[in-house]
Amino acid sequence: MRIGFGTADITPAGKVALQGQFNVRIADGIHSRLYVAAMAVETEGRITVWASVDLLHIMPPVPDMAAGRIAEKIPGFTSDDLAISATHTHTAPYVGREQECMLCSFKAEEKLYNDLTTPEEYADFVADRIAEAAISAALSMEECYTEVAVSRMMTSYSRRTVYKEGYAVMYGSTREENFLKMENHDGGPSNFLYARRVSDGGLVGIVANVPCPAQVIENMCVVSSDYWGYTRDYIKANLGDVPLLSLAGCAGDLSPRDLFRNAPGEISMWEESGCRDLGEKIGAEIIAHLDKPLYRHEGEAQHMVKHVPLPIWNPTDEEHEKAKRDMAGFMKKYSKEEGEIIIFEETDGTDVFELCSADTIIGRRRRGRETVDGQIHLLRLGQTVLISNPYELFVEYADRIKAACPDAHIFDVQMTNDDLNYLPTPEAMERGGYSAVIFACQCAADAGEVLVRESIDLVREIIKK
Repeated sequence: MRIGFGTADITPAGKVALQGQFNVRIADGIHSRLYVAAMAVETEGRITVWASVDLLHIMPPVPDMAAGRIAEKIPGFTSDDLAISATHTHTAPYVGREQECMLCSFKAEEKLYNDLTTPEEYADFVADRIAEAAISAALSMEECYTEVAVSRMMTSYSRRTVYKEGYAVMYGSTREENFLKMENHDGGPSNFLYARRVSDGGLVGIVANVPCPAQVIENMCVVSSDYWGYTRDYIKANLGDVPLLSLAGCAGDLSPRDLFRNAPGEISMWEESGCRDLGEKIGAEIIAHLDKPLYRHEGEAQHMVKHVPLPIWNPTDEEHEKAKRDMAGFMKKYSKEEGEIIIFEETDGTDVFELCSADTIIGRRRRGRETVDGQIHLLRLGQTVLISNPYELFVEYADRIKAACPDAHIFDVQMTNDDLNYLPTPEAMERGGYSAVIFACQCAADAGEVLVRESIDLVREIIKK
């Protein structure tokens, strides 16, 4: 088994707007640098590359751009040979301008800022750096074996609060009298894979699959890789320049914050101190498990990719008619005309979600698409199977895939090669709340059923190879 790692710095050099919140944020400094890390693996005569990037998400056409540049150095390389996963940091620049939800689109008025880096400029830069890291990884491949460990340290908690009346709110208060429960269980274990050189057992690189989005300091106006920056610093201080492939496990309904089991004086997971604490704890766990792996693999690696048509969450006729009526009211209340351009003023915040729902429903009906391409990558290294999905995936779906595939040790990796937003469960859709409403989700729970079924079949197929 031949494996190599490469890294590249993607910290922006100029002024940037940060993606990850609904308001405009212009970075006023660098808290920690942003990186892309890539692992290249020889798979049945081809080269497969799995990369992680410190971005909120992956937006087309970045994967195709990067794959094209890799192919200039690795003939025959295609976008199907490349998986790119986002750490989901909320303090990195935009790599796309327009998104379906108006709240998430690039809103910084470039004329108000001198030399503001555009999303297109940054996407081009990131694609270059992904290619650079991938090519470096491919050129450095050497004979390796892998060792795998599991950490039971808690890194994430359910973030959807359910109330007695049957509705749910992301980050809802648990101090209310009508608080009932958190919607789902907290995050599960983290998985670590260590690639070691056959010749001397030396550490070539590490893969860390942690079910927690990188959003401890998500509201700050700084460029930051969030807790992963501290994890990298911890590993460098203890192991030297060992590359770390940071992969976010499925955590669409999870966050780094425990919303009700807090002791007085505990570190806040909204602040820099919590960011440091979590990052260093993960680094310590990675190092603590270096000498106590669960199993070792020395054989060949396999890669599979499948493009699965996933059904879009399309509105009903009644929902579409209501959205048109609602939008007419919003236009009258919040817009002004400048020539032929309608410019929305800032809303008062009370109906912003309703505005986004109406806009999304109207746009989705106009486009008329029935499915979206759901790309699933699988990389098998012995008993270990890395499997991707393009969502902020609710943890129940990952649970079901793992439960159905006991012969595989699954590293579930969300937000890979696209940004299809959240994928909620049927129960979450009934309860509503951000992350389970139409403007926050391109697909509904029926897509979850397709994704689970396809993923299970693919894992079972690759584990028999």
